[in-house]
Amino acid sequence: MLIPWLILLKILQQLLYNVYLWQLKEYRRDRFFEHIQRTQGNFLKAYLHLTLLAPISPQKLPRPTLKAVVVLFLSFFLNIVIFFQGNLLWLLIALLATPVVFFLALLITFPIEWTIRQFVYHMASQKVKLLQTNGLTVIGITGSYGKTSTKMFVFQLLSVQFPSLMTDKSVNTPLGISLAILKNLDSSHRFFIVEMGAYQRGEISEIGRIVHPDIGVITGIGSQHLALFGSQDNLIKAKSELLQSLPKKGLAIINKDSAHQTEIPRDKNLEIVYYRKDEERALLQEVEIPTFLRTNIIPGLIISRRFKISETKLAVAASRLKIPERTMKTFIGHNKATIIDDSFTANEDGFMAALEHLSSLSQQKKIVVMTCLIELGDRSGEIHSRIGKVLRRNSVTALVTSEDFFKEIKAGASGSDEIRLVKNPDEAIKMLRDLISEDAVVLIEGRVPQKIIDFLKNK
Repeated sequence: MLIPWLILLKILQQLLYNVYLWQLKEYRRDRFFEHIQRTQGNFLKAYLHLTLLAPISPQKLPRPTLKAVVVLFLSFFLNIVIFFQGNLLWLLIALLATPVVFFLALLITFPIEWTIRQFVYHMASQKVKLLQTNGLTVIGITGSYGKTSTKMFVFQLLSVQFPSLMTDKSVNTPLGISLAILKNLDSSHRFFIVEMGAYQRGEISEIGRIVHPDIGVITGIGSQHLALFGSQDNLIKAKSELLQSLPKKGLAIINKDSAHQTEIPRDKNLEIVYYRKDEERALLQEVEIPTFLRTNIIPGLIISRRFKISETKLAVAASRLKIPERTMKTFIGHNKATIIDDSFTANEDGFMAALEHLSSLSQQKKIVVMTCLIELGDRSGEIHSRIGKVLRRNSVTALVTSEDFFKEIKAGASGSDEIRLVKNPDEAIKMLRDLISEDAVVLIEGRVPQKIIDFLKNK
């Protein structure tokens, strides 16, 4: 009698891990299957990873959201209905059927969820249009990198004179934005600053139909999520959808230093304003923000001046700007070493800029704790090899916590012994304990295990 209950417990554990993984990838099939293919390599290994070899760890549990609870309950219920036949063989089959049953549960809930989403989108869209007739200006911000910091800077600069609202943290999906509109946006706001994210073509257009942007900011186009877009051309077209969402003669502010430029719609007669990193030196030279992040302040200055905020107010606001959490945040940590927390996100352009900033610092001992970059498609090998070259050129010791493209990083660094793969957090902490001293600076790049971050922050 004990064996069936143990099997059911194992099925529940496998389902919890499947929920965790799908939740981590925002329940998107493209991101989920890209992750499985990249991390597991072949079908058999991937399937075992989702079933019998599913990791057992408190860090691999889903957040208790409504969707997670509903899908978990439904998939467990389906397992019992389909496989609980009083036969041990059927229960053993259920152990291997977990991913299939879970996917079936997602398919069952999809029509209901889609209907609710469309209703929420419509309500949010109508609310924005009504508020725009009363003077609300909507600013849409997209790009491969720098979206969140640019959004925060625009918000902080405009807020010195006008009541403003921005989407919270990294909320940049149609549903998250719509809920923010319905919950927080009201007639007291003069500006609404919206971060617009996408993994496929059409998704920024969808957000545009909800928020109706008056002004568009494109922070730059690189290779982030290239594996999901399928090609660089698709990625460029996706980011360019923001410009298509603008009204005729609307204002578009575009980063001229971007590796790739957007497509400008011919039928909109847009006012295009380009900005570059070497602008606004006089105003920004005293700002206590890493040099490469100062470029992201410029769109906020352009917009603020359009709405007649004085240079005096802008100078004061710029001197008090705050950057997003876990974005190049500097503090003194373990063994009095300087720690730079850049673990919020990781992309090619931001990583290279962070490494350039690291190389400019005076500390003799430079260390990076990093994850490999993801969803870069065919350019993954090239980009990670380039990272290895930069690490070696700047004499940086790197602890890489994910295996995905470690070989390419190592090859780019010409096999340097200073580039080490350390997947176990405890082993990484042991190495860091030996490496870190008061004359060291440690850059945390990407979403490395929280246990390592906690160790580095502990003085």
